Amino acid sequence: RAGGAPTLAVGIAQILHHVLPGENSMAFWYHFAILFEALFILTAVDAGTRAGRFMLQDLLGSFVPALKRTESWTANLIATAGCVAMWGYLLYQGVIDPLGGINTLWPLFGISNQMLAGIALMLGTVVLIKMKRQRYIWVTLLPAAWLLICTTTAGFIKLFDANPAIGFLSLAKKYSVALEA
Repeated sequence: RAGGAPTLAVGIAQILHHVLPGENSMAFWYHFAILFEALFILTAVDAGTRAGRFMLQDLLGSFVPALKRTESWTANLIATAGCVAMWGYLLYQGVIDPLGGINTLWPLFGISNQMLAGIALMLGTVVLIKMKRQRYIWVTLLPAAWLLICTTTAGFIKLFDANPAIGFLSLAKKYSVALEA
């Protein structure tokens, strides 16, 4: 089994090869897709680490005020090391837990990504209203409503489904029962 990243890259390469054919286009588009995936993953991890560092500095700064200073190299290094350690723990859990890792992270990433897209569309709707272009708000409002309804439904299913392979709470209950036995 090849895995998700190469499979996606082959699919993207197949599509783009048909759009822009050429002697070596399949190889080119495959490597382009792999590069795109790597850059997407790296920027997501980078953004997550930066945002996490600011949140961690803010949290730790409540207890140790010196750690709240974002211009301090020491405070920045401590918070960054904490965030990197959390990413490392997440990766480690993905390796040792057969139900964790990608099975847990991917749906959460997808749900949060779609929620963010819905919020962006709502922001676009507000901008249209502020610009007094109310007749165009359906362009952003309808997709936002559909996206938020679908994503909220998916989130509730991911939380509350009775099947432990799908629902987080049913999986937690399954583990609790197993620990008590």
